[in-house]
Amino acid sequence: MTDLISHAAHVRQTIATKDMARLPLAASWHRCAHLHGLDPEAPPKPERITDTELRRLSEPLAPMLASAAPTLERLRHALGNRGVCVLVSNAQGVPVLCWGPDVDMPDLRQHGLCEGVDWSEAQSGTNGIGTSLVERRALYVRPDQHFYTNALRITCVSAPFFDDQGTLAGAANITYYGRGSEEAPVGLLMPGISDATRQIEIDHFHQSFAGERIISVPGETRSGAILIAVDPDDVIIGATRGARRIFDLTAADLKAGVIAGDLFARSLDSADETLQGAEYGVLRRWLIRNGGNVTATARNLNISHATIKRKLNIHRLDRRHLN
Repeated sequence: MTDLISHAAHVRQTIATKDMARLPLAASWHRCAHLHGLDPEAPPKPERITDTELRRLSEPLAPMLASAAPTLERLRHALGNRGVCVLVSNAQGVPVLCWGPDVDMPDLRQHGLCEGVDWSEAQSGTNGIGTSLVERRALYVRPDQHFYTNALRITCVSAPFFDDQGTLAGAANITYYGRGSEEAPVGLLMPGISDATRQIEIDHFHQSFAGERIISVPGETRSGAILIAVDPDDVIIGATRGARRIFDLTAADLKAGVIAGDLFARSLDSADETLQGAEYGVLRRWLIRNGGNVTATARNLNISHATIKRKLNIHRLDRRHLN
């Protein structure tokens, strides 16, 4: 009880002095108190939803979790099986997947470290899952940085992940508990959880647009992989959150239609955007497919040998231009 009162007083003092710059999660404390109306001396008792409700919440994430399984399995094995558990939540902060040592699961469930408990910031205060979802970034929360004092000391490392439409889908969380919470290697875990969520986004995007042409754009952002999917006409049919951010793409833009080439500063009056340029491209592609065989290319294009020779001369196309 003394620890609870002492921590609560520290939270209140930090909020009252508006000393947001000194503590990295003070802004979350402020939201908890003033936006959500939470009291640091009154932590809620973890309450688990029913199995039926949990299944309902899990269904929308099922395809993404299926493609994420290898990444999550690697993460789980890398962490070991002592004093650490892995949680994956939906966008509302309710874990739909939990991995932890079998021997510890009764205690973990008692403290809410299991599927079906609301870890949103609005319900559970500052914590890894809830706060990373609100701030949409990878972060860690040490025991003294939680809004509430937890009976089981925990250190969380969490990162959000986004679906193939760039929409917030959930968060992946690594939690060290008990004595292990003081020794959690957060410096190593932060890149690990960020890499894991980025890989989840990449794998899900490829699964969602299987069979389509996918372009990976050079450059890294905190938003995740920069990928776009295009149809045979070079029209974008999908983009990750990272791609949407760097190209300033909105859902309305994609619905209206965006040409992938236009994103890479291709001028509309360039040769590629004229009939002459289009003809050049068709001829060059078919010649490449046919290994430079002019007769086979004329047959594929249903034109005479004389016509294709004339067009090749017009476009100055020969074997030197095929690669």
